[in-house]
Amino acid sequence: MTTNALPTQQIQISEAFSYGWRKLMERPGPWLIMALAGVAAGFVMGWLSRLTAGNPFGFLFGLGAFVVTNLVWFIMVRMSLDAVHGKPVAVPDIRDRLDLFVTFLVAAFLYGLGVAFSLVLLIVPGIMFAVAYYFNGFIVVDTGTDPITALKEARLLSKGYRWPLFGAGLLAILIHILGMIAFGVGVLLAMPVTYLAAGHIYQQLRGEPIAG
Repeated sequence: MTTNALPTQQIQISEAFSYGWRKLMERPGPWLIMALAGVAAGFVMGWLSRLTAGNPFGFLFGLGAFVVTNLVWFIMVRMSLDAVHGKPVAVPDIRDRLDLFVTFLVAAFLYGLGVAFSLVLLIVPGIMFAVAYYFNGFIVVDTGTDPITALKEARLLSKGYRWPLFGAGLLAILIHILGMIAFGVGVLLAMPVTYLAAGHIYQQLRGEPIAG
């Protein structure tokens, strides 16, 4: 089971985001392809979902949007882990890892359900739940574990670091807002930077080396 490997050290948040920018600039092509795919897919599926709201197709398109969005997230998590592990970064062929994607999808559904339920109770518990269990997807992709175990390990991994992680989340949101202000084009840069930063922080929490 994952344990918190850095009980006496601080998470290097600024270094994580600097790393994200640096790694993006080293090989921007695959990241920009996935960011563009994510933005385009989210726009199209969201538009179709709203267009068909109130009829059976609305649910199907909503489900489709969930699957497509998580497919993009799954690929970008895998790419960020490749980067921090020192592997060549490219848009992966996931046809041989569809089982892992299904696990990722289930974990994402349970995570979203937990966040939604916590938000119904109070805003603060919802936010802290989101922070505590955020790295479940990274754990699924990195270790291949099942969704429940991934959620449990994510909670243990973040223990003692939830306020710094909350700050990292706010910084990621700010970066995306600035990206949208920049005529929306900046989002194509913000997405890769924040995923790479998350991968960097994930490695810090696990106490594992980070490829430069």
